[in-house]
Amino acid sequence: MKTVLRLFLFALSLPALASAQQPGAQTLPPAPPLLSTKICGKGVFVLSREAVTLGRETFEIQCRPDGGYRATGSTSINASGGSINQETAVEWDKEGVPQSLSVKGEAGGTRFEQTMAFKGDKASVTAGGETQEVPYTNRAALFINGVTYIMQFLGARYDIVRGGPQEIKLFPNLKAQMERAGRDEVSAANLSAPARAVAFDRYSFTIAGAVNIVLWTDSDGRLAVVYIPAQKVASSREEYSAFVEPLRAALISKVKDVVPDYSAPAGAPFTAEEVRVPAKGFKLAGTLLLPKTGKRPFPAVVMSTGSGQQERDSNFPGFQNYRPFRQIAEYLASRGIA
Repeated sequence: MKTVLRLFLFALSLPALASAQQPGAQTLPPAPPLLSTKICGKGVFVLSREAVTLGRETFEIQCRPDGGYRATGSTSINASGGSINQETAVEWDKEGVPQSLSVKGEAGGTRFEQTMAFKGDKASVTAGGETQEVPYTNRAALFINGVTYIMQFLGARYDIVRGGPQEIKLFPNLKAQMERAGRDEVSAANLSAPARAVAFDRYSFTIAGAVNIVLWTDSDGRLAVVYIPAQKVASSREEYSAFVEPLRAALISKVKDVVPDYSAPAGAPFTAEEVRVPAKGFKLAGTLLLPKTGKRPFPAVVMSTGSGQQERDSNFPGFQNYRPFRQIAEYLASRGIA
């Protein structure tokens, strides 16, 4: 069972990115469905970090006669954290609900092989010659480490017509939030017209309130680019590789437009001020909360958020009004601690 959890849940260690969604409602043009016969066919995804290629994934999605789908893929990644090579085969029904999975390969020098059959609220998992029954949330979607094409079917669980933030259930019992966040029209300078300018639909996908992934789809609803902002890692369909940097730049510009409010609440027993701490070649930014009453100097606590792009309040996308660093700091400042 440890192997299963490693394959499916490793990404939960990634830091979160503050939502790039602009405040307030917005009207978006209609988007194509993410599950249709147009997604069927062969393709290649290129994995990269800041224009440095880390690996490739060749895949084929087949449309079954009963309306379901079968996909196979071969993924090879060679990054500083280690290498992984794996072969996958997955079956889904016409609604994108997984029916079976097989995966085998090598990660960090360790061989692995698993098969899974999904039925009702239990999955039969076979690994190392042993089969176990694993309870899971019925109709939960698959999310697999290092396999991009499966994100097509994960994203297809989003109801485009209904729109807005929606909960997506992930195997075995995780919850994610997905939202269609916008449409980005970008240009690739190294391409000739008319292929130079392309419009992509952008979706924000957050796992367990802690992992932010951005998905872009093309005019046919096919997955075009998957981007993890915290790692600056992108997996792009080969024909859209030239658009990775323009899309990343567009995303960054939208994130910068969202300015967090770090001021003290009205009537608070403390003040809040911006501070800058000089460091070697840069400055550390923060908010200093000072009690309004009491004897100086105050005892003080310094709080530092984790790695990756995030707000100093440590706001988790998908959890409304949950800002643990702000809440802890305000609690302390209300009791005489800076």
